[in-house]
Amino acid sequence: MTGKRRQSQKKFTDLAKGRKCEIRVPGVCNFNPETTVPCHYRLAGLAGLAFIPPVFMFAFGCSACHTYCDTHHDDSTRLMHAEGCFRTLAALKRMGVSL
Repeated sequence: MTGKRRQSQKKFTDLAKGRKCEIRVPGVCNFNPETTVPCHYRLAGLAGLAFIPPVFMFAFGCSACHTYCDTHHDDSTRLMHAEGCFRTLAALKRMGVSL
């Protein structure tokens, strides 16, 4: 990751701190805002091995949901993660953050 990219990511990592989980996997989510990080959504053509997706393709997610999304790739999980991305975009807009 380049220095410029790292700085861009740090902004969103800092924004995620203390935020509620927007992925909310039933039976998995720990609802602990102290563990929230940006969880990147991986989409063919925009992400792959050794590089992360564009900076705006993430959801605020707790540690449990982040791990779950990283280890489960079924359609249901991908949909929950994608919906979390949209909820996160709405939260960022309410916060006045521009991407």
